[in-house]
Amino acid sequence: MDFSERLKTLRAQRGLTQEQLAHSLDIPDTSVRRWESSGRPPKRERLEKLADFFGVSVDFLLGRT
Repeated sequence: MDFSERLKTLRAQRGLTQEQLAHSLDIPDTSVRRWESSGRPPKRERLEKLADFFGVSVDFLLGRT
């Protein structure tokens, strides 16, 4: 499972839309759409925000665990 699939799964488990997730993290919703479609993870700062929000590790998000 790659980054985009993990992000989609975590977001769906919380019942959030891409826009709701973006709002919760105070980031542009275009960023969430891009991450989920391209599979490319965000830069470190936003990656850490995502990990904290979902209560998972950065390694998990990147598929290292």
